[in-house]
Amino acid sequence: MGYRCSHFVCVKIGDQSLKRELERMQDLIVDRYPDYDTFRIPSRSFHITVVDIMSLRGESDMKR
Repeated sequence: MGYRCSHFVCVKIGDQSLKRELERMQDLIVDRYPDYDTFRIPSRSFHITVVDIMSLRGESDMKR
């Protein structure tokens, strides 16, 4: 059975100037690769993933 991450821990990006810069970067990418527009992330969802290794199968795993 393969290992698949089901949860992650992240820190929300709240700095408005950083959000604007990330939006600008997305614009530059989409200008060059228009098909990537479907992967654009809204600035309200910007975050930094801290941990992406949890595989929780149910509530009992969350209580451990």
